[in-house]
Amino acid sequence: MDELDSIISEKEFFRIDNLEIEKFLTERKRLEDDVIEFKEDFERNKNGKIKILDFCKYIVAFSNSIAGGFIFYGVKDNIKDKKVTFPNYIGGITIENEDEILLKLQGWIKERIHRKVYVPIRIFDIASKKILVVKIPPGKRKPYAYYDPSAKSYIYIRKSTGRIDFLKLEEIESLYYENLVESANKLQSLNSHSPKESRNAIKDRIKSHQEYIIPKLENIKDYGYWYLYCYPNKTVSIEEKHLKVTFLDISKKYCEALNLSPNTETIQEGYSRGYFPDMIREDIKSTCRTTCYNNGFIALDSQVDITLENNNLINLHSFTYYIQRHLQLCKEILESYCDEVHYWLNFEYINSFSVPIGGSFVREKYSYQGYHKPIKGIVKIANIPGRDLWNKASPTVIEIVRKIARIFGLRDLPTGILDSEGIINYSKDPIR
Repeated sequence: MDELDSIISEKEFFRIDNLEIEKFLTERKRLEDDVIEFKEDFERNKNGKIKILDFCKYIVAFSNSIAGGFIFYGVKDNIKDKKVTFPNYIGGITIENEDEILLKLQGWIKERIHRKVYVPIRIFDIASKKILVVKIPPGKRKPYAYYDPSAKSYIYIRKSTGRIDFLKLEEIESLYYENLVESANKLQSLNSHSPKESRNAIKDRIKSHQEYIIPKLENIKDYGYWYLYCYPNKTVSIEEKHLKVTFLDISKKYCEALNLSPNTETIQEGYSRGYFPDMIREDIKSTCRTTCYNNGFIALDSQVDITLENNNLINLHSFTYYIQRHLQLCKEILESYCDEVHYWLNFEYINSFSVPIGGSFVREKYSYQGYHKPIKGIVKIANIPGRDLWNKASPTVIEIVRKIARIFGLRDLPTGILDSEGIINYSKDPIR
């Protein structure tokens, strides 16, 4: 519900004032959103009393949803009609005693809704009329139900697109299952990140890293840019002597940034190595870089065209090799610190690039499709091939390269990347 809160106001719900609610209702943004309900009045019986079930059913339904919801009582549904101008869709509701109505509604929520929910309710003065706003957060202990004291039974309800559904037995079982899956995903998300680190913290880390690295690359706008970032599934602090053995004293060939780097650059929180194709120009910047931080963040940043051939081609054979080697580097550095590694691979400035098919004699090119999302995932360190299977492509690497191929319109890996035994052919080059 944070997004909707920010549309109404950046303040918390209890701090929103009349003017902010009026602005929200006047601007009429996101009115078709499935998390907002407009009600001209409460559903009432013949005696004019509020129907308890009709009030509670929306709270139960929104509590059983993923996003929660808002209910605006006193606002006509024709607010969605742009021809109707403000405040003609503000009907208002009759409230004789504000404290009394709020106590009554909260009493029903407490008595009639199975599993406790916290539902803030506010009354606002809009266009000289009273409207009542109910904010229902998504429940944390789904499923929720309405308790009918006369029948001594529970009624399970959920929100579907444009309607409220009363659930049958098999649908209730399905809701239980969905909640188990949702809870498991949340638990995995919590466990998969460092306790002190949120997704925003990861993005901030990437941003600060790129602010340091990108100026050290020769020309990513003309030669394309791709990066592969890996980080552990928990907080780590890598000892200096361990970094020296695994990163500084490279005893096995990785990609060019490590194998052919003329020196190691010391940074405040780790080390960085770059590949410089100085046969092109003596003062050239690096075109490929590997950086390792003592918190376990291990980054590969590279121009797509690292030798500045200006051919606008992406060689999936070499990409397979580089991705494999980077994950193996992560294994060597992190295997004594954690059991899983997150990876994040992305491309930028590749609109003019294509993937060639046909080896040295290019028979066909597959152009960039114009849109892609970062390739993200988790891999167990135990599933990354060690030195005993150094050149055998792991299933994770194959899946990553397959997703890269789809960015360029290929349905699967091009032939020739792997041999019949799953060995990366690019690794067979004598210089590697």
